[in-house]
Amino acid sequence: MPIINKSCNFARRETGMEKKGINGQRTTGNGQASAIFPILLIAAFAVGIIIFYTLIDPSLHIWTLKCPLHLLTGLDCPVCGLQRAIHALLHGDIELSLKYNAFFVISLPYLIALTVAEVMKHLRCGNTFRKWVCHPLAIKAYITLCIVWGILRNLLI
Repeated sequence: MPIINKSCNFARRETGMEKKGINGQRTTGNGQASAIFPILLIAAFAVGIIIFYTLIDPSLHIWTLKCPLHLLTGLDCPVCGLQRAIHALLHGDIELSLKYNAFFVISLPYLIALTVAEVMKHLRCGNTFRKWVCHPLAIKAYITLCIVWGILRNLLI
């Protein structure tokens, strides 16, 4: 049963906006169906990315996205090589994936945790997990590390 703000629940009950759900339980119209759509959207996007980068090698196709910063300046942005890194990871070549974009490969567990936290948000569970993963300090640290990676990868070349 979803957690509902009691003041909103009370207001709906008083105005007759509250509906009866399965087994006579009270609902507010924000049932599980509204929580399923974003989860299905995330899953469909993930499956699409996996299929695309399993079948397509970004280094061989001209119609995959190219980095505008790299095209204009020759410098690598923090996500340069991401498509090739994903392709290499999906084919089991971790060493090549690290060569293309080490920051992405190392931060992949955190990115997966962010995705799981988003799914848990829509399922209305895992509040403690989401508090840790989506804590503003964690997000700021990740963004800072991404910027530092973008600078260091151009200095180390």
